[in-house]
Amino acid sequence: APDAEAGAEAGGEAGGEAALGGALGGMYRLHPDPRVGYVLKADSQIRWGDAQVTTDGLGLRQRPGPPPPPEALRLVVLGDSVAFGIRMNDDQTLAARLEARLAERRGPAEPPVAGYTVAIPSWKIAPCSSRFAVSVICRSSNQMPCLPSDERCHAPSI
Repeated sequence: APDAEAGAEAGGEAGGEAALGGALGGMYRLHPDPRVGYVLKADSQIRWGDAQVTTDGLGLRQRPGPPPPPEALRLVVLGDSVAFGIRMNDDQTLAARLEARLAERRGPAEPPVAGYTVAIPSWKIAPCSSRFAVSVICRSSNQMPCLPSDERCHAPSI
């Protein structure tokens, strides 16, 4: 399992990046904010067993399908390998399946739902750091929802 902190300690950010990527076939990279840890290589196609994983510019799993309309409700599945959908194609992830299932059940007058996977295998994220990770990651994307600050978690307001 990747450990971004151990990689960074092994030789600073550049050394950590090399250790993290090299040890795992080059699929991971350190996130610029050490509190997020690591993400996948950005804008990549990665083979994971029999599955094809597509990453976006943030190094997260790309949402399959066309961009959602502005009025779409955003659903985030946050976690580690289970939420990520390890060894699953992009359209088989929990977020994609929830989006499809909700599309079947919602009425035509209701806004659509767009499901996003904010998960990386072996991410060790406690509840407070998960709020922070989503807030840091979503700052760079108008596609992701932002969570409000929780003072107990020391997460910044967005």
